[in-house]
Amino acid sequence: MYSEISRAGCVVFGRGPLGKPAACQRAPTHAGLVYFEHPRPRVWLAFACEEHHGALVGARPMLERDRVELARRMEARRRVAEEGAPVVPLEPLAVGSAARRLVERARAWAERDPGRSSTVDSRSGADVGHGIPVTPRNTASRETVDGS
Repeated sequence: MYSEISRAGCVVFGRGPLGKPAACQRAPTHAGLVYFEHPRPRVWLAFACEEHHGALVGARPMLERDRVELARRMEARRRVAEEGAPVVPLEPLAVGSAARRLVERARAWAERDPGRSSTVDSRSGADVGHGIPVTPRNTASRETVDGS
């Protein structure tokens, strides 16, 4: 269902020209969580296109901070490809029971307002930051769902 989590694009597998599973090539439009329970619960920030965003937990339209993270991932992949830089695995946002709690909060947030189409205040144009964690563990401090 998911391609490589650190992918700088839609992380969902779609169907290739011959109907075989293939990584989606569309540009991401939404940010959300990808959660794996086994072998140990882990959750990552991931991106998906308009067609596949439903596969993410707590998906929401991308914000500027998501575009910054996506650009960082693209640069890291470029460095690996062009310069032979070492591949640095993407760290999960949370592991174990913290991952479970994070996913529960993201699902609850999404259920409270399923029609939410933006996290930008319509009056000021400011990003009010509702939603899922957006900063991977290996880059800076974490933000949590609804600021909690």
